[in-house]
Amino acid sequence: MSSGNAEITVGGVAVIAVALVLLTVLVHVLLAIGVYHDVETRRRSDCEVRFGGPWTWAGATLLMGLVGLGAYWAIHYSIFAATSGPPEIRA
Repeated sequence: MSSGNAEITVGGVAVIAVALVLLTVLVHVLLAIGVYHDVETRRRSDCEVRFGGPWTWAGATLLMGLVGLGAYWAIHYSIFAATSGPPEIRA
């Protein structure tokens, strides 16, 4: 007889774990597709793509998820992307 409390079974935990893994895989795949398309767009616009091509960045994002996306963003879109050398010295 159940006392009305929700009981978590081993099977229920396994279902939740599998769902979280599938969600993580889906997010990584979608991020990788987005990065791939962005690299292709940058190439077509004659913008510089650093440290590899679309497959390199998509693979890195697929494996690392948000960390890979963050690295791509930092290298290509953040303030670090605008500085390609030492600052100019004006007299």
